[in-house]
Amino acid sequence: MGQALTTGLTGLSAGRARLVLSTCASVLVLVVALGLTAAGVAEGEVVATVLFLPVFVAALYAGRTAGFVAAAGALAVYVAVRRADLEAAGAASAVVLAATRGIAYGVAAYLGARARDLTDGLGQASARAP
Repeated sequence: MGQALTTGLTGLSAGRARLVLSTCASVLVLVVALGLTAAGVAEGEVVATVLFLPVFVAALYAGRTAGFVAAAGALAVYVAVRRADLEAAGAASAVVLAATRGIAYGVAAYLGARARDLTDGLGQASARAP
């Protein structure tokens, strides 16, 4: 399964492939954030969306542990930015909102780490090539 995902990156070094992936992720997050802003979504939610990028990039470049640490940091920033909204939502709803966002950041960390694993395979494959 991983081979099919990296076919378009064949011939690139692991570092170059990570640069391509982080650039694509940056463009995607920027487009989504601009769309949310244009739609009039609350600023805190736009910030929460942008926080996916450092989580993904941390895991992509530094590994799974760094990605999960970044996810915890992103969740802390989310709670701080959305504090008033979370308080207004009530305890149960606030816990659900924060937990949902935390899981989403965890998924971004997992995907970044998985992409790292796949790009490491690219580097090993090019090192073995004649």
